[in-house]
Amino acid sequence: MKYKVASTDDARTEFIDSGRLSDSVDRHYRSINERTPVFAFSHHVGNVARPNSSQEYISNIPFLIHSVLFTIGYVQDPIVKYASPSGMKEYLPLWKSYFPTTLEMIYFHYQDYAHCVNVSAQLDSQIERDAYKVSRNVKYAAIVALSARQAIGGIVFAESAHERIADGKGSRPLVFLKEISSDGNMQTVDVIFPAYRSLSTTLTEVCQSTCTLNLRFWDSFLNHYSGTKKQDCIRTSTVFMISDHRSPMRLATPMVSLVQVCLRLGNDEYMPVEECGNMIFMTLAYSQFTDNINYLEKHYKILKQWTSYLIDFGLIPATQGKVFTI
Repeated sequence: MKYKVASTDDARTEFIDSGRLSDSVDRHYRSINERTPVFAFSHHVGNVARPNSSQEYISNIPFLIHSVLFTIGYVQDPIVKYASPSGMKEYLPLWKSYFPTTLEMIYFHYQDYAHCVNVSAQLDSQIERDAYKVSRNVKYAAIVALSARQAIGGIVFAESAHERIADGKGSRPLVFLKEISSDGNMQTVDVIFPAYRSLSTTLTEVCQSTCTLNLRFWDSFLNHYSGTKKQDCIRTSTVFMISDHRSPMRLATPMVSLVQVCLRLGNDEYMPVEECGNMIFMTLAYSQFTDNINYLEKHYKILKQWTSYLIDFGLIPATQGKVFTI
């Protein structure tokens, strides 16, 4: 493989002129909108002659096909910084509980590729079959399968165990769901809610983790910011569920200062009726999926608080935002 880090014009011109890249790096670091920098790569697949006829082309397909596997991803360590009353916590990526180095993780990825593709194809087929049984519409079934892939693709796994884990033994995964392309927020309730339908039929325990993280967040802050007057609930998020955890930094970091401002002054995205309802629905759904009544009992205090807010303000919610989720 050959590569070139340069402006889009330079990288394209070099490949067009020579058919290859020069393994060079433009170290004139700059903003993305100044001579847009790109990472270009190419792979020489050998000489492919133009066939004289369609029959000749078909007979030579086994010799013409030269597959190349490229993987585009990112590695962050730590993967998340998370605020709590005890301070900021850094969480390692979950893969570090199974692989000691980045290179070993990447090597496993390539060795596991064929198995991964097979499992993914089986899951796609299962989802399409189930969706078709309900809709009797091939196009609808395909959209459902694609939507499930998008929901799963937004997941970030972190390790919450206090001690260093090896070979996955004793691992305690945390699951974060990234925001849609609108911003860098995470754990957005009205993004988790539509994804929940896909996750509940494919990764039930992931459903539990995405909800638990938000519930744990509120359980931690509930007593810390107790004493809010009922008439202040329009202004103060300690009574209702906030939309998301603000994340202006690259590490998807809900900064302590931002979280506290949201809680104290009501500076969160103001969508309490929708977000309270979403959290109650999702928590109940997980409990019913898994027949786990203890899960509801554990978080009863905050669930009751959100329910009380809906009783008082659900019919006349004043001015607030809404995201339409179906």
